[in-house]
Amino acid sequence: MDIQELYDNRASLWNDAKKFLDEHTDADGKISAHDAKTADRMLDDIEAADRNIARYEELESWEKKMSRPSNKPILPNPGQYAANFGINDYHCNFIQAFRTNFKDAQNYLREGELSDGGYLCPTEFNDEIVTKLQEENVLRQICKTITTESTHRVPVVATQPSANWIGEGDEIEISSASFSTVTLEAHKLATCLLATSELIQDSFYDLENFLTNELGRAFARAEEESFLNGDGTNSQPLGLLPTLAQSATSILQTTSSQISADDLITLTYSIDRPYRRSAKFLMSDSTLALVRRIKDADQRYIWEPNFASAEPPTICGYPVYTSNYMPPAITGNTCILFGDFSFVVIAERGSRQVRPLREKFALSDKVAFLAIERVDCALTDRHALRGLKIR
Repeated sequence: MDIQELYDNRASLWNDAKKFLDEHTDADGKISAHDAKTADRMLDDIEAADRNIARYEELESWEKKMSRPSNKPILPNPGQYAANFGINDYHCNFIQAFRTNFKDAQNYLREGELSDGGYLCPTEFNDEIVTKLQEENVLRQICKTITTESTHRVPVVATQPSANWIGEGDEIEISSASFSTVTLEAHKLATCLLATSELIQDSFYDLENFLTNELGRAFARAEEESFLNGDGTNSQPLGLLPTLAQSATSILQTTSSQISADDLITLTYSIDRPYRRSAKFLMSDSTLALVRRIKDADQRYIWEPNFASAEPPTICGYPVYTSNYMPPAITGNTCILFGDFSFVVIAERGSRQVRPLREKFALSDKVAFLAIERVDCALTDRHALRGLKIR
């Protein structure tokens, strides 16, 4: 019997019982002894139907359990994989394959083998790279990071609806919001790590830590530079500074390379109050040095950061972060960014890949590993971020 029929039958019994009680209950809420027995029988039928449904649901649950495979088959086609890259066997075989120049690649590793000769990184290995990215790339510390499986489109409110005061009987003016979209693509970022065979084969050397550190640092430097300054050409994402430069209202200007306290206060209040709640400053170390040297009329430094605190230093009450890829405070440069960086989205496409280069460096007895990630970065709300430019 179809379990849906059982559900329908129980619902029908419940409706009949409810209708019977409504028709045979007097104004005082009482029912005759004969009608009470009939109602009890109808309730017994509902309970019996409910128990029958429970039996069928339990049977369906066991049917799903029994239909699961009892073992894991060898995958004949490396391109068609559906692996759990977090399992320990895959992780151990992945590292062992590194040490043997991918000559010892067991069946577990085939789950993440790609048709073009690469391998998907195990979960822990990938997570270690992400951790290193967050340590080295300041934008990954303050921006929002998501994982996507395809092109990701973020809806953005282009114009907001308004409310109007009206008189009694007046026609209400219709106001609606309009939307646009910000598209997050998958730009390919690659790095090639070259190491000697002795280093790779030495069992006493922490190979995994070496690989995750070096790959993470290489990716982090390239990401941070492009996420800030990328011009959208040569397969790069469009960075935050070129994005803000497209809108005249997104950039404030000052005529002096000696940034003043007034400039910082004006920049702080150039964004709306909701965005200031989680706002941060971003600038280069050289620009931060200029800001720290700002003095009042009595030649006293106006900014005295708390050297004992582990928290980031603050300006006007907002945290300050630095990046080597922010332009210096010279004429023509946007040298400071301020705003809510949670509206900057970093989108990762799937897991990172590692591809061995077996023959290219064979004569020098070295091993090369090509690592690839697909990532993009975009500002989803231009009202959330402002820049200060030296004019």
